Amino acid sequence: EFLEDGRLELYDLDADLGEEQDLAASRPELVAELHAELEAWRQERGVSAELPPDPSYDPEALLAPRRR
Repeated sequence: EFLEDGRLELYDLDADLGEEQDLAASRPELVAELHAELEAWRQERGVSAELPPDPSYDPEALLAPRRR
């Protein structure tokens, strides 16, 4: 789960260690099940997923090619 925008991703790390193929769209039931487990874990431990916005976070910059 991306805390900045709540986006959920799912990867088969045995087959895709580089996390190149997001399976979330093709496995929505599994995504929902795992997210519910995460939420239950957070609630049991009093962990908040809410963070104040990071003013330096720019999602577009993550997609731009890096200059060296």
